[in-house]
Amino acid sequence: MVVGQGQIKLLPVNINSSLEKVLDLIPELIEKTKDTVKKSLKVKKEIKPGDSSTKSAKEEDDE
Repeated sequence: MVVGQGQIKLLPVNINSSLEKVLDLIPELIEKTKDTVKKSLKVKKEIKPGDSSTKSAKEEDDE
């Protein structure tokens, strides 16, 4: 409801509610994506190719 200049007007609230919800979720989605990428990079750094402490599935099968 908008009141001004001696007039009262009712404005619809639900016109763009779906769009507003999507826009509100964008920052959260970006944060989750950044966290996932960081975790993925951290795991890749921990498991380095050619690392003698980790064996590939083929190497384990050969033993």
